[in-house]
Amino acid sequence: TLIRTTYVQAQGRTLSLRTLGAIDLMDFSVAEEGEYPEVSASTGGSSVVELKFAKYGCKFKISEELLEYSTWDLITYQIQQVVNAMLRFRDKKIFEMLFNRGVVVFDNVNPNASAVGRTSGRDITGAGNGSMSNEDLIDMYAMIVMNGYTPRILLCNPLHWAMFAKDPILRDSGMMKGDIGQWLKTTMNPNNPYDAIPRVPGAGLKDLTTEEANILSTAAPTIPSYNPLSSLTVVTSPLVPFDGEARTGDVLMLDPDNSGILAIAEPLNLFEWDEQRNDIKVIKFREKWALDVIDSGAAIAIAKNVSFSPNEVFVNPQVTIDNIAPIVRKDP
Repeated sequence: TLIRTTYVQAQGRTLSLRTLGAIDLMDFSVAEEGEYPEVSASTGGSSVVELKFAKYGCKFKISEELLEYSTWDLITYQIQQVVNAMLRFRDKKIFEMLFNRGVVVFDNVNPNASAVGRTSGRDITGAGNGSMSNEDLIDMYAMIVMNGYTPRILLCNPLHWAMFAKDPILRDSGMMKGDIGQWLKTTMNPNNPYDAIPRVPGAGLKDLTTEEANILSTAAPTIPSYNPLSSLTVVTSPLVPFDGEARTGDVLMLDPDNSGILAIAEPLNLFEWDEQRNDIKVIKFREKWALDVIDSGAAIAIAKNVSFSPNEVFVNPQVTIDNIAPIVRKDP
């Protein structure tokens, strides 16, 4: 779940909701016979969520002859497909809202319009290639924490997850920790080819050992536990916007409890009637809902126009200091 979902009784086309924050830090000391200080949950210009409800739906028609001579339930199949399509449409609208109204931390095309600028990924020659490094993820995390929220989801295109899986910093961390299995399990593997090999008696093939099976097993994408961002859940979706020609896309990090609101005024309803004049059955779908971000998108961090190419450079830092006075720990 990327945003909150709530059911409301809308009395019009627009509904305003006020959100409240924490009590400001203050001195709660009370002098003898003094007045108690008055406090209130903080509010501000971003504390109002404007929900503009709209109606969404469609209909389909099916003839009585087709229903009569069909050998399977056409209506049930059509209903399932329409419901799935409407859910995908809603997801697309949610993605558009999140990627357009969050805090832009990185932008490789318009760096001056972002908080930090370009991403720090480099190719094998050391030149910047527009990819993201592990440090860029930490900068996005820090931006959300600075705004008072705790990010828990990293949303990206499946091709971008491959970029992170190839990151040399994660690879080096896995090797240094001796936890190669965790590093391997973070990659998006297809079905395990070793498990697909038939075990033919006498063919000389042996079953995998427990250790081999653990290392080669197919696992859902996760960030390794040795990474400082291991609390994030990685969500990949083809609905994440990307440019196929430039091979770039956007990466998003958010706090799902404070990113946005999906307010449903009318859940998905089905209406059915017959058109007797031409022997046609009609089924209509209708729902009403609204979307808006919370706190002007302060719980959403965005990296725009990030290359699908992986960061390829990682050098352990070696510090050399010359011409400085020694530290005298005790006076002679």
